Amino acid sequence: MNKVKSLLLLISVSLIAGALQAGSFEKDVKSAQGKVKAEAVPEPTIAQAVAGQSSNKWWSVNFFGSAHRAIIKASLKLIDGGLYPDMAAAKDDLKCGANDETGHPNDTMNGGDVRGLWEGAAGWTKGGVLQNYQLFKFHEAYERIGAIIHLTQDQSVPTHVANIKHGISDSFEGFYDNTVRIPSIRFAEDLEPYAYYQLLQDETRSKLPGWTDPATNLPYWVAAPDAPPLGQDATFGPRGHYGGKRNRDVYAVPPANNFNNSDGNNDNTWTSAHPEIRLQQLTAAGEATVRVIQAASKRLPPIIKDLSVTSLTVDAGQTAAMIRFTAFDNRSASLKYMVTIYRGEEKLGVGATGEFPLEVRDETGIMRKEDVSTAWTGSINGQRLPPGAYTLEVRLKDTDGNISPEALSADPAYPGRTKVAFNLN
Repeated sequence: MNKVKSLLLLISVSLIAGALQAGSFEKDVKSAQGKVKAEAVPEPTIAQAVAGQSSNKWWSVNFFGSAHRAIIKASLKLIDGGLYPDMAAAKDDLKCGANDETGHPNDTMNGGDVRGLWEGAAGWTKGGVLQNYQLFKFHEAYERIGAIIHLTQDQSVPTHVANIKHGISDSFEGFYDNTVRIPSIRFAEDLEPYAYYQLLQDETRSKLPGWTDPATNLPYWVAAPDAPPLGQDATFGPRGHYGGKRNRDVYAVPPANNFNNSDGNNDNTWTSAHPEIRLQQLTAAGEATVRVIQAASKRLPPIIKDLSVTSLTVDAGQTAAMIRFTAFDNRSASLKYMVTIYRGEEKLGVGATGEFPLEVRDETGIMRKEDVSTAWTGSINGQRLPPGAYTLEVRLKDTDGNISPEALSADPAYPGRTKVAFNLN
């Protein structure tokens, strides 16, 4: 049952200090804000390439089914639902997004802007992960995580990382065996969710010269001689080519059809001298997928909905502020809060801090939420502020150390606002 958590603070210095150290929380908020500013980059030039992108979905398929679906299904089996409950609940959204090709700028591109998809600021991302998340569109946000997974998985494919223009006739992507085995995870933990794209691309690119056709000793896949160095996305650079004569794909070929077999069978199984390459790369894609899922879950912040404030009369007719909001988080069982007081643009200090549990699930089943009530006594550091107009800002901190972001909009109609005006008498 969803019950209102009453966290009314007594009008005393001791409870204003609260169970938290406000200074530590403020330091974390400043650190988070500084990180955002430090990581802020201009709109990437590759965004120009997405201007004509279709808003419709197209699906990654081959005759024997989707390798993307096989990879994410195998990866999700390794995700601990107790540690990552959101990902377990959103598995269908992740699978849908992982099979969606629209993270690519267009159908000729071998990669995409995974960081842009995470941040969601550019229009082509359709809100990406973070902006859909802050708009409480949780299904859409997790589908966009799936799109990041899709683009990351693509970086295990030699034709993608060599930036070879190809279609459904590519034998590597059309190969029949979608067996995905993930015995261990080699990639480092706790990187940004979009970091595994480049790590996997670099690893695959480094292997290209060693994957050779035994009939010719030529590489199956050849990157352009002026391709960007490792560490830079090669999928927006010059084109590579297949290693066969006349740019022929020779990784795998189907046997000649023989409809007059003595046993009456027609074997259309594709064959290759090195089928283990594809199985190895499916494993690598699965390893990276597990890390993307874990990293995304750990980095999604707590968010606030329907923040409001009403007057509460206290001694001698003075007023205090009763603050109410609904808190959401994707994996934390409890959240800390801090109420900061402003007069105009001047920050006066911390009015209240505390902690509360998250005990119910929202209607999507993905998020934990709680309705919270708390009070600001009208004092800062034990000193009563004079009557007047103030602004109260509420920020949350989860057990992963994520701080709730500033509101996407200052419009009072926006349900995710984090600041509210209040008149103190």
